[in-house]
Amino acid sequence: MARKTLRARRFFSLIFPFFFMTSVYAEQTSVSAKTVTVEAKNETFSPQHPDQYQSWKATSEQSAREDALAEDPRLVILWAGYPFSRDYNKPRGHAYAVTDVRETLRTGAPKTAEEGPLPMACWSCKSPDVARLIQQEGEDGYFHGKWARGGPEIVNDLGCADCHNTASDDFAQGKPALTLSRPMPNGQWRLSANRLIKRDGLISNRWFADSATSSTTLRVKIKPLNSRGTKV
Repeated sequence: MARKTLRARRFFSLIFPFFFMTSVYAEQTSVSAKTVTVEAKNETFSPQHPDQYQSWKATSEQSAREDALAEDPRLVILWAGYPFSRDYNKPRGHAYAVTDVRETLRTGAPKTAEEGPLPMACWSCKSPDVARLIQQEGEDGYFHGKWARGGPEIVNDLGCADCHNTASDDFAQGKPALTLSRPMPNGQWRLSANRLIKRDGLISNRWFADSATSSTTLRVKIKPLNSRGTKV
């Protein structure tokens, strides 16, 4: 029974992100196929969504920093060799996303666009400016170079355009209009799913992508298990 429960948990943990991803792509297909520039300034959406904007702005009230390494020094050993072993504060609100990645020993002493301790990837979850740069430069162009290269461009804190299609009619009407503003998660979900499928052999899947609409769906077929929880 425990074995069946474990396999069931693995299965649902695998397929849950795809239900979310499918709904996200469905939202995207309702928008015109033409490329719309990502608007990274969060205050732009204050008139349309005043309650949500004030809720976002309230994240700046959590001003205190909490040192996670001081609280649990074992993390220094566990992260030895990684930048997190030098400095790691507990997460604060969205309004501090850019500030906290700038003011940390992890990013060290940035030098130039081609030299420094960390890559551009360390900006990737911090700002809607990332989606804007990927749109302008392409994924390879964005990741080229070192962390310091993004400094002049990545200035707006994590906000509206990170998770919502702010150019869509649905968003203008007050609907969530969820979207994947960066292409990386889609590829990583596919890679992770394929690895789990090969390892456990519990499900077989098939991807269907429509390049014209960039919509993606997943069909899943469950392989039957016997009373012992093994494949039949």
